[in-house]
Amino acid sequence: MLALEPDLGQESMDRIISYFCDLIAHNIENIKSSETPRVMTESALAPENWTTKALLIDELRGESEDLEEIKIGEETINVLWVVSITLKEAHIILQEGIVAFDMYIEKSPYSIIDPTRP
Repeated sequence: MLALEPDLGQESMDRIISYFCDLIAHNIENIKSSETPRVMTESALAPENWTTKALLIDELRGESEDLEEIKIGEETINVLWVVSITLKEAHIILQEGIVAFDMYIEKSPYSIIDPTRP
């Protein structure tokens, strides 16, 4: 799940879908473990209008536990939360952990789903 504000950070839906597909391909080719939280540092593939060019892939945070899995027929799909983050936020997670990041975001006047936050 990639959560964004309604204006999509001043990017087109096609641009965001292309970016997201690139991320999925990168993960399939390069990531050996699906453990969360996972941080991907800044990427040149990120949408140009976004200031948040790194990514956090994690379990759902602040959402109902009912959303953690989606059942499709007999299959169960685990839902991961993908959020665009700044380089500073990536460093907080990598250096201090996800709890420190959560505290940083709680104090921030910007929404975590705003990909143009400073």
